[in-house]
Amino acid sequence: MDMRVHNLAVRFIENLGIFLTDEQLAEAAARNKADPNVGMYGICHSHDFCDANQAMIDAVGSEFENSDEQNKLIAAAWEQARQWEFKIPCEKAPCKKCGESVDIEEMDYREWCEMCVYLEMCHPSTT
Repeated sequence: MDMRVHNLAVRFIENLGIFLTDEQLAEAAARNKADPNVGMYGICHSHDFCDANQAMIDAVGSEFENSDEQNKLIAAAWEQARQWEFKIPCEKAPCKKCGESVDIEEMDYREWCEMCVYLEMCHPSTT
């Protein structure tokens, strides 16, 4: 997977987590799974609960521009976030403080403590 898509999907999920409760994120994911039109015509049930476009614009940040390349990146990241059901997946990595191997298997990022490797795994440019 393109790391730009991965990183943008992660930032988008983080931003949705600011706008939505855990229950709303879970409901949006459930509605997406049940709706055969999701992904077509820009349909995503995160819009049922907030201005999800603003969450994506904020995820893109100051580099936002209306170009074909960026629109393709945004579409791919949005699709990745939907496939992840608005949860950030990671597997296993060392703790940032003690180095002990931590098993992180598709945990909701809001459950992780400061000791996990979230930044190192999902945002390598920020560590």
